[in-house]
Amino acid sequence: MLREKENKKFMVLSTLGIIMVVDAHSWSELSLFTNFFPYNSFFMPMFVFISGYFNQIDKNTDLYLYIKRKFVSLFFPFFIISFVAYLVQLIVEMIRNGKILFGIPEMVKALSGILSTGYFVPIAGPMWFVPTLFAVECFYALIKKCILQKMKWNSGIAFLVFTGMNFWVVFDSRRNYGTTNGLLLIYKCMFFLVFMECGLIYKHYLEERLRKVNQLVVLIILLLVNMGRMMVLPRAYDVAFNDIALMKGFTSPYFVTPLISSIAGILFWFTMVELFGEAIYRNKTINYVSQNTFWIMGMHIPLFNILNCVLYIINKKWYALKGFNEEEFQVSFWYRWEEYTQFRFAYFVMGLVGAILTKKLVDLIKELIRSKLNIKQW
Repeated sequence: MLREKENKKFMVLSTLGIIMVVDAHSWSELSLFTNFFPYNSFFMPMFVFISGYFNQIDKNTDLYLYIKRKFVSLFFPFFIISFVAYLVQLIVEMIRNGKILFGIPEMVKALSGILSTGYFVPIAGPMWFVPTLFAVECFYALIKKCILQKMKWNSGIAFLVFTGMNFWVVFDSRRNYGTTNGLLLIYKCMFFLVFMECGLIYKHYLEERLRKVNQLVVLIILLLVNMGRMMVLPRAYDVAFNDIALMKGFTSPYFVTPLISSIAGILFWFTMVELFGEAIYRNKTINYVSQNTFWIMGMHIPLFNILNCVLYIINKKWYALKGFNEEEFQVSFWYRWEEYTQFRFAYFVMGLVGAILTKKLVDLIKELIRSKLNIKQW
C-alpha cells in the first residue's frame, strides 16, 4: 500500500525535482523556467536541501544506528535499481552491438568507484547521487554529533563554515578542472554540506516568516535578480554547473555563483509550491512519484535506451529515420535522436511515465509474491 506523505509541500517539491532531472536528460523539452533557473544550477542541491529539512540529528542520536539506517534506506534501493538497469543494459548492448560489453568483471571493478564518482552501472549514471547523499548525510551527522558533545549547535556559524567549504571546493575544482578520485567524495561532501544546513535553517527560522510574505512578490524579485545576474555573466548558462558527480563544469568566473544560484533556484521553486501546490497536495500520482524518485532517477536513462533500440530496429530493418546516428547510439547510452526537436518529449514521457509504469509493475509482482508466500511485510 502506498504510504501517504504528510508534508505535502515537500512531496510536490521532490516530484518537481525528479521531473526536472528527467527533463534535463531529455534535453529540456519542458524547460520549466530554465531561461531564469537552469536545472543544473540548483536541482541536485535541492534534493540535499530536502534531506536537511528532515534531518533530526541531536546529541542523543546513536550514530551507528543512524548510519546503518541510512545505508539500508539508500544503498538497498541503489543496488536493486542498478541491477534492474543492468538487465536493461544487457538487452540494449545485445541489440546495438551484438555482444555484452559490460559484464561481471567490469561490474566488480566498478564497485570500487561507488564511493568516489558514484557510478556503478553505466546506463544508470544518474544514480551517482545516491552514494553521495549517503556520504553527505553521514558526514553531516558525524560533525554535528561531535560538536553537540561539547556545545550547542549554532546554525549560523555552521552555515558560514559550510559556505566556506563550498566556495573552496568550487574554486579548487575550477582551477584543477575536477579532482582526483581520492578527494572526489570529500569534495562533494564539502560542496553539499551547506545545503543540509540550509534545509534546517529554512525549517526553523524562515518557513513561517516567508509564509507571511506575498509569494508572488518573492517570485518576481527572484526572477528579476536572476535575470540581472545572467545578463552580467560572460554566458547566461554560467549560473549552472554540469557534471557535479566529478566536480566539473563550474564555468562561472566567480566561485560564489553555484551557491547563490542554488539558493535562488531552491527558493524560487519552494515559493512556487507554496503559491500553487495546494491544488495538487492530494494527488495520488504526485505522491507516488515522490515516493519513487530513486526509481525514476535510476531507470529513465535505461528507458531512453529502450526507445532508442526501437528506433534502431526501425531504422535498420524497415524505414530509414532521417538523422538517426547508429554509430553514436552504439557507443553512448546518452544518445538522443534529435532530427525533430519535438521528439524530445517522447524521451521525457518514456523516462517519466515509463518509469512510473514499470515501478507499478514491480510493485504488483512483489504483492503477488508476498501474498503467495504469506509474507506480511516486504
